[in-house]
Amino acid sequence: MFENIFAGFTLLMNWEAITAILVGVLAGTVVGALPGLTSTLGVALLIPFTFGMPPAAAFGLLGGMYVSSIYGGSITAILINTPGTPAAAATTLDGYPMTQKGEAGKALGTAIISSFFGGVFGTVALLLIAPILAVLALKVGPPETFLISLFGLTVIISVSSKSIIKGLMSGAFGLLLGTVGMDSFMGYPRFTFEQIGLYEGVPLVAALVGFFSIPEALTLAKASQTVQKVEAKIGKVLLSLKEIKSLTPTFIRSSIIGTIVGIIPGVGTPVACFVSYNEAKRFSKQPEKFGTGIIEGVAAPETANNAVEGGSFVPLLTLGIPGSAQTAIYLGAMLIQGLRPGPALFSEQGPVVYSIILGLLIANIFMLLVGLAGVRLFAKVLKLQTNVLVPVIITFAVIGSYAINNSVFDVGLMFVLGLIGYLMRINGFPIAPVVLALILGPIGENAFIQSLSMFNNNLILFFTRPLSVVLIILTVFSLVMSIRRELRSQE
Repeated sequence: MFENIFAGFTLLMNWEAITAILVGVLAGTVVGALPGLTSTLGVALLIPFTFGMPPAAAFGLLGGMYVSSIYGGSITAILINTPGTPAAAATTLDGYPMTQKGEAGKALGTAIISSFFGGVFGTVALLLIAPILAVLALKVGPPETFLISLFGLTVIISVSSKSIIKGLMSGAFGLLLGTVGMDSFMGYPRFTFEQIGLYEGVPLVAALVGFFSIPEALTLAKASQTVQKVEAKIGKVLLSLKEIKSLTPTFIRSSIIGTIVGIIPGVGTPVACFVSYNEAKRFSKQPEKFGTGIIEGVAAPETANNAVEGGSFVPLLTLGIPGSAQTAIYLGAMLIQGLRPGPALFSEQGPVVYSIILGLLIANIFMLLVGLAGVRLFAKVLKLQTNVLVPVIITFAVIGSYAINNSVFDVGLMFVLGLIGYLMRINGFPIAPVVLALILGPIGENAFIQSLSMFNNNLILFFTRPLSVVLIILTVFSLVMSIRRELRSQE
């Protein structure tokens, strides 16, 4: 093993591989920060550039894009309340309130340090215990996936702002949106109104951009305020040793959650972020401050979303099963390079495999340096006057919604959902539960249908699987504790 690790490190120690990683990191930061241009799209766009490149450089370029684009989504989430990627949706809950309090610098600094910690943790886990984690991934079937989705939905209570009832109503609306599209069991369209653009469901990117971007743009336009007043209070960027020490439990807990979620194919980064946010709030000594702009609320999701990266490579490299949309594209890139993911990959192509893993580690280091160096530059967006910032937000929203499917319908849907989101905002209905339910609803529904097929419609069999029982207990515990905590905070 150590010989292969050293050989993999040697493959990376040349100007071509290092330059490729750096270029990937720079490009990924930009792609992640632009609303709608997801990390999946960014990795896919770089595939043609890997033709003819040595494997270490090719996967270094893709790794740099993957790592930094996940982090990049936090930049606009913090500065203008518009998550650049779905992974940054949970970051808006405390990131943007910190900007409103004049702490944009600290929020961005927290995001990059947290992303670095989570990314390194996930990569080291991949490097050291990939075969063990792969065995765990094999034990997760449709019943466990359904229960993980159910567990994730309990987070709605924690992100429901001031009213649990309104939060639950928002979550129910998100679940309703999740039912739009082709029924996977019966094979007929539901709530599509004969619109082809809805046959595959409500496009996540269009929904995400609409729910966050348009309400923010309309709110700024209505207030007619300049953002220059906030810019003058950007404040310090680097966290103190005391702050880093206080965040260490959050870093570790969120990294573990992110890595575990990452190895489960199909669950997704947003789930890890919201669950980590919920757990950070549960363990916090001041849970009532979550949602008002505290660094723990930024650190938890940002640590988790980058920890997912390392975890998602575990089933890809050891079993040949992509753990995420990004690693599905990686699978194609590996086949192009003549690599066959699976149990024999580590023994047959050990040096190349470890160059991929170590490339992710180097990419996280570059991401930290680029992120810290660019905080002041990123924060200059706050210098924009409202009459400039509002058109910029709407322009990015239109481009991001159109870019995924090249569909004008998606743009129109984005505006419709944006107006709904604005009406929800002015009436005190939180947006986060809608997005969370929209993401988890289809995942849970498909897994539940598959589970029923496996169990021949006998729900009792859920209790015959040890991991399912553990997840049921965790779900009930999370639900009870979340309700109890929220009721106490509202007394």
